[in-house]
Amino acid sequence: MRQNLLLITNRLSDHKPSNMRMKWIIFILLVSTAFAQAQAVVTNGQVLRTFDLSEKNAKGSPFWNYNWWLGQITMSNGSKVDQVRVKISTYPYAELNIKKSEGDSIVLALQKFNSAYLINPNNQDTIVFKKIQSNNNSQGELMRVIHEGKYPILARQFSILLSSTSTDTSNIGRSHDEFLQKTEYFLHHPELGTLVKIKLTKKGLLHIFPGKDAELNAFIHSNQLNVEKEKDAARLAAYYEQLVKNTQHTNQ
Repeated sequence: MRQNLLLITNRLSDHKPSNMRMKWIIFILLVSTAFAQAQAVVTNGQVLRTFDLSEKNAKGSPFWNYNWWLGQITMSNGSKVDQVRVKISTYPYAELNIKKSEGDSIVLALQKFNSAYLINPNNQDTIVFKKIQSNNNSQGELMRVIHEGKYPILARQFSILLSSTSTDTSNIGRSHDEFLQKTEYFLHHPELGTLVKIKLTKKGLLHIFPGKDAELNAFIHSNQLNVEKEKDAARLAAYYEQLVKNTQHTNQ
């Protein structure tokens, strides 16, 4: 591994270093200690790496985004690396996978970065994943950001593996192993610093945004929001924050 890194940096140093080339040199050095073996999954008696779906007998995917998406990574030291090809693996929990060359990828250790901004090639939307630390988990975990503000709404992405060899009655007759993608939603409580599990329903959101039921109901109705959709839930959260801010200014 060290020889490979030296070879890469030597090749780069043969040319006059541009800003982009220097960023990549720094990036390679930063992640050199962050190489991690992807977790092995035994599927149909064979080993499947979380970032390599070469096992044709497995249905579904252990990735949140099946294809490589371009993105920007903010490292733990504040530096930014652009034009990185990224996948989010989700088995058994979310990890950041980086494509550094054809047929070669790494899992970037959580302590090495703060966030990843991915561009969805289908609609050009920006998808944000961040390292979230809380009283529940001081080490932090990689979570998708639905709404970023005083009352952040976050999504935990993970997948489960249904094994064809399991004796569980729900797997009877299953001829293939199968990955199922799962999403759980949380409020990062601003006062307590904890992650509070929530449901993206009108009742669930009114419960975590107390004291403004009439205003929030009116906002949902007038804007025809379906708060089970993430973008509409984010709009409601932003409106609640504005209501709270207006109330605080009035009371001053």
